[in-house]
Amino acid sequence: NVGHMSWRDASWVMLADVVGTSILTFSFVAAQLGSVITVVLMVACCAFAVYTALLMCRTHGILRRKGIYATSMGEAARHTLGGDASAMFVFAIVYGYAFLGNSTYVLVLGQALQGVLHNFELCLPQAVAVSAVCCWPFVCVVRNLQESTTLCFANLIVLVGVVVLVLGSLVLQGRAPGVHAPFVADHLSFSSFFGASTNILYGYAGHWLYFELMTEMEKPEEFMKVFGINAPVQLAAYILTSMLAYYYVGNAAQSSGLLFAMPQSVWFSVASFLLFAHVIVVFLIKTVVLTRFAVSHFSPGSEKSSKLRDRLIYAGWATVVLVVGSLAALAIPFFSQFLGLIGGLFAAPISYLFPVLFYCGAVGRTTPEQEDAWSMPMTSMDGTADDVAVDKFVWGNVRRIPRTARFGFLLILAVVAVVAVAGTISEIRSIIQAVGTEGAPLSCQLLHPG
Repeated sequence: NVGHMSWRDASWVMLADVVGTSILTFSFVAAQLGSVITVVLMVACCAFAVYTALLMCRTHGILRRKGIYATSMGEAARHTLGGDASAMFVFAIVYGYAFLGNSTYVLVLGQALQGVLHNFELCLPQAVAVSAVCCWPFVCVVRNLQESTTLCFANLIVLVGVVVLVLGSLVLQGRAPGVHAPFVADHLSFSSFFGASTNILYGYAGHWLYFELMTEMEKPEEFMKVFGINAPVQLAAYILTSMLAYYYVGNAAQSSGLLFAMPQSVWFSVASFLLFAHVIVVFLIKTVVLTRFAVSHFSPGSEKSSKLRDRLIYAGWATVVLVVGSLAALAIPFFSQFLGLIGGLFAAPISYLFPVLFYCGAVGRTTPEQEDAWSMPMTSMDGTADDVAVDKFVWGNVRRIPRTARFGFLLILAVVAVVAVAGTISEIRSIIQAVGTEGAPLSCQLLHPG
């Protein structure tokens, strides 16, 4: 059960998975919230995300010390919350999130292809279909995350290129006289606040992948080193990109994404092509996890076998994931609203609720003999099993967690619950409005860049 991925490789995979598409929505988020609230929420969500990742790392360590390898959130639920029912519920939430997140990538691929060919009137459904065909060979061949780490490193450079081109274009174009970019949005409401907040939550929602990454790491106890790079890079990139774009575009930012603030030109085509290349890699990462999950349940062993039959089985399931994801993308063809809906429905519980429950469940089902699970250093996570597992959850064990930490858990759960419910309702209303203004699903929806 020892992998071969280093923490640096895990860092590239996580950056490619999380940063790609979410950064494109933040100029629109800033237009809904204003600059001050946007920055405050980005910093707060970043801190919460790192904290809940730490809880997941500690949960993984506690289980490993008892000889249990939590290879996914579902398996973690099985061993911390108890039983198959918990595991199946968490599996449904996590892989539903991963699948819908993949669908947004197909949507972005279609819109990016429209940008590359902006001189032609290419409808969105046709662009999505062509994009899916371009992805198909890659998703059928790549079968584990380690094979994609080199691509992830290159992909980060490609993303930087996209952002530089877009922001550079805005700077060269200059700030128009009528641009309005207040510190707090003029028409900020309860609905717009929580709707925009779900997009920021989505921007840090890589937790669904963390147990898989720890499983593939040679030294999973080094997992938190990833955030020494990822947290500051993500936060700086999000704030710099959103604030610079907001300054030049203001409250006229488009919900379709930052790229489409650029005027039609050769550089717009170049930026669209780079975005297309970037998202293919991001799409590949999620498809690997989704396909491996499907194959491991319906054809166990085929996900790792090199036999031709097993490779064909894997390719078949990868094709199913690709086709169904493309159909889902066309069902909700509104990028920012789609991300916000996923953020409220899935990202909030996955990234902020489940890690707290897993950790409390792990501690509640463990009686320490020598070490306190809360203060246990990361470097000792793979040592000899010093803990004695108990068969049922014991509240007395949870009381070993410091009171301030328990208060923090309750605060996180309360905030996430409010944001998830209110944000989801807001995004559903926004999608209904978008159908009336931008066109129904499967309609042509031609590209309209700045």
